[in-house]
Amino acid sequence: MESESLQRQGSARDSKKARKQRESLGSSQISIREPRSYYLVVCGAQNYMDGFIFSDFMGFCMALRDHGVGGDFLSCFPLEQHFAWLRNTFSPPIDVIKFGKLGPNGHKALYTYSRFAYVNRQYWWTQVGVHELLGRVETWIREKQQQAEDGDVVSIILEGHGSRKEGYCIGDRRVHPDVFGNLLAGFKDGVQVNAISGACYSGQFINAIQASNQRSRYFAVACPGDGLALSPTRSISNRIRNSRFSQAFVQSLAKIQLPGVPRRRITWRIKDHEEFMILQTTRNLTPGAKPVEPQFCASQPVDGMTILEELIFRDKVDILYDPCVSSRRRRREWPTTDQAILDLLRSDSPASMTDAAKAIVDVELSKCDTRGGFRPDIHVYDQLFMKSTDWVSILRNLYWRARRQSAVWDVFELLVMRGFIHPSCLTTPVDLQSMTRDTGIVTQLLTCFSAPLHDEDAAHQGDIPLQSTSWDVDIGWLATMIVRSGAELEKLLDTIHTSRFFGECLPEKLEEFKKMYPEGTAKLSLHPREREGRLGADGSIMPQDNTFGFWLPHGLTNDETLGAQICQCKDRFNNIERAFREVEAISKDQLWLEAEQAGFFDQNQRLPGGDNDNPDVTIECDDSNLPYI
Repeated sequence: MESESLQRQGSARDSKKARKQRESLGSSQISIREPRSYYLVVCGAQNYMDGFIFSDFMGFCMALRDHGVGGDFLSCFPLEQHFAWLRNTFSPPIDVIKFGKLGPNGHKALYTYSRFAYVNRQYWWTQVGVHELLGRVETWIREKQQQAEDGDVVSIILEGHGSRKEGYCIGDRRVHPDVFGNLLAGFKDGVQVNAISGACYSGQFINAIQASNQRSRYFAVACPGDGLALSPTRSISNRIRNSRFSQAFVQSLAKIQLPGVPRRRITWRIKDHEEFMILQTTRNLTPGAKPVEPQFCASQPVDGMTILEELIFRDKVDILYDPCVSSRRRRREWPTTDQAILDLLRSDSPASMTDAAKAIVDVELSKCDTRGGFRPDIHVYDQLFMKSTDWVSILRNLYWRARRQSAVWDVFELLVMRGFIHPSCLTTPVDLQSMTRDTGIVTQLLTCFSAPLHDEDAAHQGDIPLQSTSWDVDIGWLATMIVRSGAELEKLLDTIHTSRFFGECLPEKLEEFKKMYPEGTAKLSLHPREREGRLGADGSIMPQDNTFGFWLPHGLTNDETLGAQICQCKDRFNNIERAFREVEAISKDQLWLEAEQAGFFDQNQRLPGGDNDNPDVTIECDDSNLPYI
């Protein structure tokens, strides 16, 4: 036990600080031992049809090898039986295992492993018998417990299945979470241990780690201790993809410290805003619901890099990405893509405006200058000066705007998690009624998607109440946040296209964009104060600078209340949705509120996003449709 009078100075993970401390104690330069890293990747699957597990195993191993890190790679997967199954089951026969997204113009998968390579014994891993694999893993861990010193990093990645009662499956053996926790406890003080598991019920491992009160541990798992991680769909790359634990990898691998690997630029979520991302952004994705979420356990903040993250994201997204599962409200959030909502917006049927609903509308109107001349708002404001105000149409217009912004917020959260956007961009107010070159470029790019374009046509055709011209202030807001963060447009576009939150990226519109901005001319510069607006004396957006129904956050204070301020903005949308449902007499089963979401999916567990959602769908995906700019 350490003396309470002694405090660690953090040099265990800072080689420069360690060197200075040792030199101050008289140590010679020759005696300094630089931190080392040790890696173990395990494929514990023994069923010949579990090729998707071996593919993920291959992706991890090859990523480490390609970046000069290496490691120890152990597998008991029966490749001979798997290749025989692929050749006998599929027509034409398949003889290659692939990892990574296929692209147009002959772009290949990131990694492949062929039957020919296997037959010719071109192995990059050690094949171990199913009875022996667990013993080899235990031996490796015990050896590294002896070798690893203060400041070293040990990373263990486990690919395989999990059992609720018996723990993690390694070959034909089972490892109980408590046993695994005890194994990790044997490392010396100051050794950082990173462990990742994509197995079902893998949240049990976190409980074991936390119960043992270990230090210098980072654990990331696919799902809670009582949750399933696997939800298979088949891609064109000969394997099952889009397992539910894919987001656990995407969100957690960037946090793994990999000494000896050239680092890319560290993003906010790893160093400065980890707590915000985990406690706020992840929670925002599924407020009040019971989704299968990744679980994290870190005894203290850890640094990391994003090499593996990019590979895993690319591997997991070449299938149908269902917005009804991935959006925070478990539905198609863009209002005009929901046929029931679109029919209500088009409807001339009368509805009774309630006092409570009118109060909500009045609150939103009070935030605007209703005598202003902002063109997209004119027809709404004109109603206020008529003898008989059409409050129902104002509410319908308000809900259309508010729910669009909810879809934009889903995209914002996705881009934050992927590291394209830095949350500090929310602290500078946005001049909503101005435009700059860079924001204009990104706005034009975002309007290549089908949902914003559909709304533009709907407004011109009179399908949106009190809206005769397009209203894309929300898209401009997102474009501003992208410019403020200096995001890379090609990867960003690919991510948004994959999410389908804005619908499909239309090839003809993308071609028009490319003609307007030939290669190289659409690159962005980092402008942290892009479209900077002004705040009133009380710190709020002034009415003359606002637009009707705009609730997306900006001009926030950058302190510990940031998350609460974001929730207040989202509460405005929740209130608008409550008023809309009440006036339109929509049932709870057709339009559930955020506060009702958990209960709704408890009662409707077979719906997308529900607890028992386990689709078994064969997806035909043509990667040539993916947008490239």
